[in-house]
Amino acid sequence: MTMTSGARPLGPLQQCELRGFVHAVFFSWPHSSSRRTEEIVSTLASDLEDSFRDFPGIQQPRVFFDRTRLLAGYKWDEQLRYSLARSAVTVVILVPTYFFSDYCPIEWAIASKLGPAWLPANERRTCVLPLQLVSQDELEPPEQVGAVQFVKEFEELLVWGDKVRSHPSWNKLVEELRRLIFELLKEICATERNWAEEEAVAKTCGPCEFTWPPPAAALAQAAFPHMKSVEPR
Repeated sequence: MTMTSGARPLGPLQQCELRGFVHAVFFSWPHSSSRRTEEIVSTLASDLEDSFRDFPGIQQPRVFFDRTRLLAGYKWDEQLRYSLARSAVTVVILVPTYFFSDYCPIEWAIASKLGPAWLPANERRTCVLPLQLVSQDELEPPEQVGAVQFVKEFEELLVWGDKVRSHPSWNKLVEELRRLIFELLKEICATERNWAEEEAVAKTCGPCEFTWPPPAAALAQAAFPHMKSVEPR
């Protein structure tokens, strides 16, 4: 991507679009979540989209947030796989039902397989941002999850539900998430894309089989078996 001398540098959303991404962010979340969780996640996706409007670029939805896949006749698989392959950053909403969903483990697997090709070789971060939306004593993330973002902040949101915008730190939290996403977009846009190969990966990818580390008292025993998707979302 070349620029003429003295030209204004492109913003991260503009770079993202020029690289061929359709969305900057894909929200991966289980539709079997509680109403309170859905309200918080829906508001977060909406406010994150709104925060992007202050930056130049094509005025199209930059955040992919799916509500419709459970409607009769909805061809969720083809559309979701394409949308995920063409979304630069995947925000994962961690609640216990995420790991039992039919679809979320596929979304995790696609993002995990494509992400390493989207970042420079020396980059330690990933294109997946897990946000834990239950208290820490209710969920021990599996080995594949790694670092979870904003654990304490999101735990404080649980009692707010549809009044989450009234939380005194809500706007700050949305802004911190936007900044983190923009940092990743700059790194992602420094690499080249092969959309044909990457969409083929997304089209054929199966679900991630999440594994949990054994409890400290059971370290000498056999590790937990793989946990497979067993419950529809």
